[in-house]
Amino acid sequence: SNPLLKRLFLGIEPTPDLFAICTIYFVQGALGLARLAQTFLLKDEFHMGPAEMSATLGILVLPWTIKPLYGFLSDGFPIFGYRRRSYLVLAGIVGFLSYVSLSLGLGGGGEVLAGSDIGPNNMALTVTLISLLLSSASIALADVVADGIVVQKTRDAAMNGGDAAIAGGLQSVCWGSASIGALISAYFSGSLLEIMSPRDVFGIASILPLAVGGMSLLIDEDPTKREKQNEMVVTNGSIGLAENGMSSTNGEDVAAHDAILS
Repeated sequence: SNPLLKRLFLGIEPTPDLFAICTIYFVQGALGLARLAQTFLLKDEFHMGPAEMSATLGILVLPWTIKPLYGFLSDGFPIFGYRRRSYLVLAGIVGFLSYVSLSLGLGGGGEVLAGSDIGPNNMALTVTLISLLLSSASIALADVVADGIVVQKTRDAAMNGGDAAIAGGLQSVCWGSASIGALISAYFSGSLLEIMSPRDVFGIASILPLAVGGMSLLIDEDPTKREKQNEMVVTNGSIGLAENGMSSTNGEDVAAHDAILS
Protein backbone atom coordinates (compact mmCIF):
# COMPACT_ATOMS: atom_id res chain seq x y z
CA SER A 1 0.00 0.00 0.00
CA ASN A 2 1.03 3.60 -0.54
CA PRO A 3 2.51 4.94 2.74
CA LEU A 4 1.66 8.51 1.76
CA LEU A 5 -2.02 7.67 1.34
CA LYS A 6 -2.01 5.70 4.57
CA ARG A 7 -0.53 8.69 6.40
CA LEU A 8 -3.11 10.95 4.75
CA PHE A 9 -5.90 8.71 6.07
CA LEU A 10 -4.42 8.72 9.61
CA GLY A 11 -3.00 5.22 9.50
CA ILE A 12 -6.09 3.58 8.00
CA GLU A 13 -5.55 1.33 5.01
CA PRO A 14 -6.95 3.18 1.94
CA THR A 15 -9.50 0.90 0.29
CA PRO A 16 -12.35 1.50 -2.17
CA ASP A 17 -14.64 1.04 0.81
CA LEU A 18 -12.97 3.93 2.63
CA PHE A 19 -13.05 6.17 -0.45
CA ALA A 20 -16.79 5.52 -0.78
CA ILE A 21 -17.44 6.50 2.86
CA CYS A 22 -15.35 9.67 2.50
CA THR A 23 -17.27 10.58 -0.66
CA ILE A 24 -20.59 10.26 1.16
CA TYR A 25 -19.45 12.61 3.92
CA PHE A 26 -17.91 15.00 1.39
CA VAL A 27 -21.21 15.23 -0.47
CA GLN A 28 -23.06 15.96 2.77
CA GLY A 29 -20.85 18.97 3.30
CA ALA A 30 -20.81 20.04 -0.35
CA LEU A 31 -24.61 20.07 -0.58
CA GLY A 32 -24.46 23.29 1.38
CA LEU A 33 -24.15 24.64 -2.16
CA ALA A 34 -27.94 24.35 -2.43
CA ARG A 35 -28.85 25.84 0.96
CA LEU A 36 -28.14 29.42 -0.05
CA ALA A 37 -29.85 28.80 -3.39
CA GLN A 38 -33.04 27.60 -1.66
CA THR A 39 -33.11 30.76 0.47
CA PHE A 40 -32.85 32.97 -2.60
CA LEU A 41 -35.43 30.87 -4.43
CA LEU A 42 -38.03 31.21 -1.69
CA LYS A 43 -37.31 34.89 -1.14
CA ASP A 44 -36.95 36.17 -4.73
CA GLU A 45 -39.18 33.87 -6.75
CA PHE A 46 -41.91 33.12 -4.25
CA HIS A 47 -41.64 36.45 -2.39
CA MET A 48 -41.71 34.92 1.08
CA GLY A 49 -41.37 37.20 4.09
CA PRO A 50 -39.24 36.50 7.17
CA ALA A 51 -42.05 34.69 9.03
CA GLU A 52 -42.93 32.49 6.03
CA MET A 53 -39.27 31.79 5.40
CA SER A 54 -38.67 30.69 8.99
CA ALA A 55 -41.72 28.40 8.94
CA THR A 56 -40.66 26.85 5.63
CA LEU A 57 -37.08 26.23 6.75
CA GLY A 58 -38.45 24.71 9.95
CA ILE A 59 -40.51 22.26 7.90
CA LEU A 60 -37.41 21.28 5.90
CA VAL A 61 -35.69 20.24 9.15
CA LEU A 62 -38.39 17.66 9.90
CA PRO A 63 -36.66 14.78 8.04
CA TRP A 64 -33.69 15.19 10.38
CA THR A 65 -35.86 14.79 13.48
CA ILE A 66 -36.83 11.23 12.53
CA LYS A 67 -33.31 9.92 11.91
CA PRO A 68 -33.85 6.93 14.27
CA LEU A 69 -36.60 5.78 11.93
CA TYR A 70 -34.13 5.59 9.03
CA GLY A 71 -31.81 3.46 11.15
CA PHE A 72 -34.68 1.14 12.05
CA LEU A 73 -35.69 0.77 8.40
CA SER A 74 -32.18 0.11 7.12
CA ASP A 75 -31.46 -2.47 9.83
CA GLY A 76 -34.83 -4.22 9.78
CA PHE A 77 -35.90 -4.06 6.15
CA PRO A 78 -33.02 -4.70 3.73
CA ILE A 79 -33.62 -3.89 0.05
CA PHE A 80 -32.44 -6.57 -2.40
CA GLY A 81 -30.56 -8.20 0.47
CA TYR A 82 -28.50 -5.15 1.46
CA ARG A 83 -28.95 -2.97 4.53
CA ARG A 84 -26.51 -0.20 3.64
CA ARG A 85 -25.70 -0.15 -0.04
CA SER A 86 -29.28 -0.23 -1.30
CA TYR A 87 -30.42 2.60 0.99
CA LEU A 88 -27.52 4.78 -0.14
CA VAL A 89 -28.48 4.17 -3.76
CA LEU A 90 -32.08 5.05 -2.88
CA ALA A 91 -30.94 8.26 -1.16
CA GLY A 92 -28.85 9.19 -4.18
CA ILE A 93 -31.70 8.66 -6.63
CA VAL A 94 -34.22 10.59 -4.50
CA GLY A 95 -31.78 13.46 -4.01
CA PHE A 96 -30.96 13.61 -7.72
CA LEU A 97 -34.62 13.68 -8.78
CA SER A 98 -35.43 16.31 -6.16
CA TYR A 99 -32.73 18.69 -7.31
CA VAL A 100 -33.58 18.09 -10.96
CA SER A 101 -37.19 18.99 -10.18
CA LEU A 102 -36.01 22.19 -8.52
CA SER A 103 -33.71 23.07 -11.41
CA LEU A 104 -36.43 22.54 -14.02
CA GLY A 105 -39.09 24.39 -12.05
CA LEU A 106 -41.65 21.62 -12.37
CA GLY A 107 -45.19 22.70 -11.56
CA GLY A 108 -44.83 26.09 -13.21
CA GLY A 109 -42.89 29.19 -12.30
CA GLY A 110 -43.28 31.40 -9.30
CA GLU A 111 -44.58 34.31 -11.30
CA VAL A 112 -47.83 36.12 -10.54
CA LEU A 113 -50.82 34.64 -12.31
CA ALA A 114 -52.21 36.80 -15.08
CA GLY A 115 -55.47 38.56 -14.23
CA SER A 116 -55.33 37.50 -10.62
CA ASP A 117 -54.34 39.06 -7.32
CA ILE A 118 -53.00 35.70 -6.14
CA GLY A 119 -49.25 35.70 -5.58
CA PRO A 120 -47.04 32.83 -6.62
CA ASN A 121 -48.46 29.83 -8.34
CA ASN A 122 -49.64 27.46 -5.60
CA MET A 123 -48.77 24.40 -7.67
CA ALA A 124 -45.21 25.61 -8.19
CA LEU A 125 -44.82 26.34 -4.49
CA THR A 126 -46.18 22.91 -3.54
CA VAL A 127 -43.86 21.08 -5.93
CA THR A 128 -40.91 23.17 -4.75
CA LEU A 129 -41.57 22.45 -1.07
CA ILE A 130 -42.01 18.73 -1.74
CA SER A 131 -38.75 18.65 -3.70
CA LEU A 132 -36.90 20.51 -0.95
CA LEU A 133 -38.38 18.16 1.67
CA LEU A 134 -37.33 15.06 -0.28
CA SER A 135 -33.84 16.42 -0.85
CA SER A 136 -33.49 17.05 2.88
CA ALA A 137 -34.74 13.53 3.63
CA SER A 138 -32.26 11.99 1.19
CA ILE A 139 -29.34 13.77 2.88
CA ALA A 140 -30.56 12.67 6.33
CA LEU A 141 -30.95 9.06 5.17
CA ALA A 142 -27.44 8.98 3.69
CA ASP A 143 -26.08 10.50 6.91
CA VAL A 144 -27.69 7.79 9.08
CA VAL A 145 -26.52 4.93 6.85
CA ALA A 146 -22.98 6.32 6.63
CA ASP A 147 -22.82 6.69 10.42
CA GLY A 148 -23.99 3.08 10.73
CA ILE A 149 -21.21 1.90 8.42
CA VAL A 150 -18.58 3.76 10.45
CA VAL A 151 -19.89 2.32 13.73
CA GLN A 152 -19.92 -1.21 12.28
CA LYS A 153 -16.36 -0.91 10.96
CA THR A 154 -15.15 0.44 14.29
CA ARG A 155 -16.79 -2.46 16.12
CA ASP A 156 -15.36 -5.04 13.70
CA ALA A 157 -11.86 -3.58 14.12
CA ALA A 158 -12.18 -3.80 17.90
CA MET A 159 -13.47 -7.40 17.79
CA ASN A 160 -10.66 -8.49 15.45
CA GLY A 161 -7.99 -7.04 17.69
CA GLY A 162 -7.34 -3.96 15.59
CA ASP A 163 -5.68 -0.77 16.72
CA ALA A 164 -7.92 1.30 18.97
CA ALA A 165 -6.69 4.45 17.22
CA ILE A 166 -8.39 3.31 14.02
CA ALA A 167 -11.80 4.22 15.49
CA GLY A 168 -10.78 7.81 16.17
CA GLY A 169 -8.91 8.03 12.88
CA LEU A 170 -11.93 6.87 10.90
CA GLN A 171 -14.16 9.44 12.58
CA SER A 172 -11.60 12.17 11.89
CA VAL A 173 -11.30 11.22 8.23
CA CYS A 174 -15.09 11.22 7.80
CA TRP A 175 -15.64 14.58 9.49
CA GLY A 176 -12.63 15.99 7.66
CA SER A 177 -14.20 14.99 4.34
CA ALA A 178 -17.47 16.67 5.31
CA SER A 179 -15.61 19.81 6.37
CA ILE A 180 -13.76 20.01 3.05
CA GLY A 181 -17.07 19.74 1.19
CA ALA A 182 -18.60 22.43 3.39
CA LEU A 183 -15.66 24.79 2.80
CA ILE A 184 -15.87 24.34 -0.96
CA SER A 185 -19.62 24.92 -0.97
CA ALA A 186 -19.27 27.99 1.24
CA TYR A 187 -16.77 29.50 -1.17
CA PHE A 188 -18.69 28.77 -4.38
CA SER A 189 -22.33 29.07 -3.30
CA GLY A 190 -22.32 32.87 -3.19
CA SER A 191 -20.22 33.38 -6.30
CA LEU A 192 -22.37 31.02 -8.33
CA LEU A 193 -25.54 32.89 -7.40
CA GLU A 194 -23.98 36.08 -8.74
CA ILE A 195 -23.65 34.65 -12.23
CA MET A 196 -26.61 32.24 -12.42
CA SER A 197 -30.09 31.69 -11.02
CA PRO A 198 -30.86 29.52 -7.97
CA ARG A 199 -32.41 26.88 -10.22
CA ASP A 200 -29.15 26.60 -12.17
CA VAL A 201 -27.34 26.03 -8.88
CA PHE A 202 -29.79 23.23 -8.09
CA GLY A 203 -28.90 21.68 -11.43
CA ILE A 204 -25.22 21.65 -10.46
CA ALA A 205 -26.05 20.28 -7.00
CA SER A 206 -28.01 17.39 -8.53
CA ILE A 207 -24.72 15.77 -9.56
CA LEU A 208 -23.67 15.28 -5.94
CA PRO A 209 -26.39 12.77 -4.89
CA LEU A 210 -25.50 10.68 -7.95
CA ALA A 211 -21.95 10.46 -6.59
CA VAL A 212 -23.37 9.01 -3.36
CA GLY A 213 -25.37 6.39 -5.24
CA GLY A 214 -22.45 5.46 -7.48
CA MET A 215 -19.78 5.28 -4.79
CA SER A 216 -22.05 3.26 -2.50
CA LEU A 217 -21.57 0.30 -4.87
CA LEU A 218 -17.94 0.13 -3.67
CA ILE A 219 -18.96 -0.50 -0.07
CA ASP A 220 -18.05 -3.99 1.11
CA GLU A 221 -21.26 -5.55 2.39
CA ASP A 222 -22.44 -9.15 2.45
CA PRO A 223 -26.07 -9.88 1.53
CA THR A 224 -28.32 -10.63 4.48
CA LYS A 225 -28.98 -14.19 3.22
CA ARG A 226 -25.28 -14.98 3.45
CA GLU A 227 -25.14 -13.48 6.95
CA LYS A 228 -28.08 -15.66 8.02
CA GLN A 229 -26.38 -18.75 6.59
CA ASN A 230 -23.21 -17.96 8.54
CA GLU A 231 -25.27 -17.52 11.70
CA MET A 232 -26.96 -20.88 11.09
CA VAL A 233 -23.60 -22.58 10.60
CA VAL A 234 -22.30 -21.13 13.85
CA THR A 235 -25.51 -22.07 15.68
CA ASN A 236 -25.51 -25.62 14.32
CA GLY A 237 -21.87 -25.97 15.24
CA SER A 238 -22.60 -24.89 18.78
CA ILE A 239 -25.48 -27.35 18.99
CA GLY A 240 -23.24 -30.11 17.70
CA LEU A 241 -20.59 -29.34 20.29
CA ALA A 242 -23.24 -29.35 23.00
CA GLU A 243 -24.59 -32.71 21.83
CA ASN A 244 -21.09 -34.17 21.74
CA GLY A 245 -20.52 -32.90 25.28
CA MET A 246 -23.75 -34.50 26.45
CA SER A 247 -22.87 -37.77 24.73
CA SER A 248 -19.45 -37.90 26.37
CA THR A 249 -21.00 -37.09 29.75
CA ASN A 250 -23.58 -39.83 29.31
CA GLY A 251 -20.82 -42.25 28.33
CA GLU A 252 -18.87 -41.44 31.48
CA ASP A 253 -22.01 -41.98 33.58
CA VAL A 254 -22.62 -45.38 32.00
CA ALA A 255 -19.01 -46.42 32.51
CA ALA A 256 -19.13 -45.39 36.18
CA HIS A 257 -22.39 -47.30 36.67
CA ASP A 258 -20.87 -50.46 35.12
CA ALA A 259 -17.84 -50.14 37.35
CA ILE A 260 -20.04 -49.98 40.46
CA LEU A 261 -22.02 -53.05 39.41
CA SER A 262 -18.91 -55.03 38.71
